[in-house]
Formats: sequence, C-alpha cells, structure tokens
Amino acid sequence: MLTSNHNINHFLVINNYVQFRQDVPSEQDHQDEHGIMICPSAYLKPKEQDLVVRGLGSKVVILQTERSAPLVAVIYRRPSLSVTALLTLLDQLLNMMPLNMPTVVMGDLKVSFL
Repeated sequence: MLTSNHNINHFLVINNYVQFRQDVPSEQDHQDEHGIMICPSAYLKPKEQDLVVRGLGSKVVILQTERSAPLVAVIYRRPSLSVTALLTLLDQLLNMMPLNMPTVVMGDLKVSFL
C-alpha cells in the first residue's frame, strides 16, 4: 500500500525496491508525463541493461534469483506508433537481448496479438 501522501519514491525506499524509470511526454492534450517503470525488489540484485532502440520506450533489467537470472523487459508503445513500426522496433530489441536466460517481455503495447 502507498504511504498516506501517495509518495511512490518513499514507498519504494521503505519497501526495499529499486526503481528503473523512463518518462516520456504525453501525446494527448494534458500536461502529464507518462512512461515506463520497473521496480524489482533490491533482494533480486537488479541490473539495468543498456539496450536502447531509438523510437521504442523500454527498460531492460536482469534479476538474480537462486536458480536463474531472468531478463525482464518493459515496453511502452506510444499511440502514434503503428503496429508495423512497433514490431520492427521490438524485433531490434529482442535481437539485442541475450539468448541464454529466461526472458519476460511486458508492457503497454496497445496491440491484440490474438
């Protein structure tokens, strides 16, 4: 549960989470910032990977568990990005990732793959 003042940074500190974040400007009329954030437990010894694909909002982190070191990628597709462009950029990111570890890709893709 967030603290009474809804301060996410305070919440992360007191619960021993590490924040990896990328803010992106809103394409809508309002002035809010949006973006990507992944907050793993510090006990998982998260390490951010420097995997950047121009035009794709993403954060990639490797976690350490007792049995493996899974890679977690969080993706944001801005509304103006076509599905074709998203798939091209996602392919570029996946080709940069190591093949020898379990991988989870998640995020706000605004696409139905069914």
